[in-house]
Amino acid sequence: MQRIFSWNRARIAVLVAALALVAGFPLGCGSTPTASTRISAVKPHAGKSLTVAVGDSALAAELSGRARAWANRSGAKVTIAAGKATQETDIAIVPQREISGPASRGELAEVPDSLTGNGNAFRWDTLLVPYQSSLVQWGSRVVAVPVAGEGRVCVYRADRFRDPTVAKAYREKYQKDLAAPRTWDDVAEIAAAFHQPGRPSLPPLPKDPADALAQFHQIAACYDRAPTATGNAEKGNAERALSFHIDIEGDRFRPRLDAPAFAAAYAWFHATAAFRPASGDPFAAITEGSAVVAVLSLRDVARLPRDPKTGAVSASFGIAAVPGTRTYFNAERQVQQAAGGRNNIPYLGDGGAYAVVFKRSPNAAAAWDFLNDLAGPDGSASTLSESALGAGPFRESHLTNQTGSAIWQRYGFDEARTKELGAAVQTYASSTVANPALPLRTPDAAEVYAILDAQLRRAANGQATGPEAASAAIAAWAEHDRKQDAEQLKLWRRQAAGLD
Repeated sequence: MQRIFSWNRARIAVLVAALALVAGFPLGCGSTPTASTRISAVKPHAGKSLTVAVGDSALAAELSGRARAWANRSGAKVTIAAGKATQETDIAIVPQREISGPASRGELAEVPDSLTGNGNAFRWDTLLVPYQSSLVQWGSRVVAVPVAGEGRVCVYRADRFRDPTVAKAYREKYQKDLAAPRTWDDVAEIAAAFHQPGRPSLPPLPKDPADALAQFHQIAACYDRAPTATGNAEKGNAERALSFHIDIEGDRFRPRLDAPAFAAAYAWFHATAAFRPASGDPFAAITEGSAVVAVLSLRDVARLPRDPKTGAVSASFGIAAVPGTRTYFNAERQVQQAAGGRNNIPYLGDGGAYAVVFKRSPNAAAAWDFLNDLAGPDGSASTLSESALGAGPFRESHLTNQTGSAIWQRYGFDEARTKELGAAVQTYASSTVANPALPLRTPDAAEVYAILDAQLRRAANGQATGPEAASAAIAAWAEHDRKQDAEQLKLWRRQAAGLD
């Protein structure tokens, strides 16, 4: 019996020692596991190295500290580099327009089930619909992870709106009180009320074509269709969500710049040309100059001047949602009056940041784990909380819960305007609209956008009417297409729409 007991005790001792090694606990009698054994048990990516290229330098600076924290937990080494991806890059964090090139060349890895699957910590199912499907796909494959959404709001000079002379004249002319604009027609009327010779009442077009076209597309989107409520979208409406620049209905895949919405958007800029300076800084125009209404990105909203006494954003600035339109065009190209006097269709995708992992990366598992931490529910809330980044919402939680409320408090407004900011951002993201307008996502998008921008500036400077600008853009796009391989173009447009 003594012999059997001794043998069993020895087996138990071996088993306890093995469990201690796995758990990383020190053993008695001077025996300890090696450092590599302890690290591999606790830090799953020990010895791995990741290089992350971030196109936005401000975002790169913010992510550097968080990358170090994740590296300490995971055991991996992470290098954040501001700029373009190289052959050594594992992860690139880029704007939407830079996804299609490497995606069309087959260079991007597919986002794994560890992020997209049901029940995972990343909670893919809580992403706003465009960010869990259309904006992150190439063909039927999900190839990108949203890291930062986008957001724009209307900022107006509340102090100037209180001018009794202007307010009285406005009321007499338009039979309504001077207030924050609800539509682009309101913006034009307000600009006319404040305009004086040599004193423009609207800001100039941004120098950056992407910023200028964002406003153009917001207007065109609202003219292009009526909203369909989430959950009530029929197949045709779902297809129209993807049919903005390109007509994908009936497998045509042709440009639809001849849709009346685009001419109407050009016409708005032509009609307001007299209220806008030929050049300048839009932010300075609303904060220091004569402009009374502007659409600003959240990053610019975070820069608004503050009251030195209270620390809050100056009471001179009011906040409202990006305007809609009073009318829109139905599928038969007929003008329709908007329900409630305002038609709102979100235009999403030209802003924000998306992460992609290259197939060439030898450490893809570590890369996806890093992105799970960076863009998951907690990580994404941290990104949005850094107001200087101007990151917009891309999860339901960014809009609906107390975390979302805390995010908007960081922009420095008083309580009333903080609520208005949150409501304006919620309208911009508009998770209740099933058929938003999405950007052109093909590898030739930069060339097409240059065409649209050139005609936008002609209209905004009064050099072309809306129909003239639209016709010129249609002709230039057709000429561009004639120089491309027709089958390649169609394949790109199919894949950009989520089809193979």
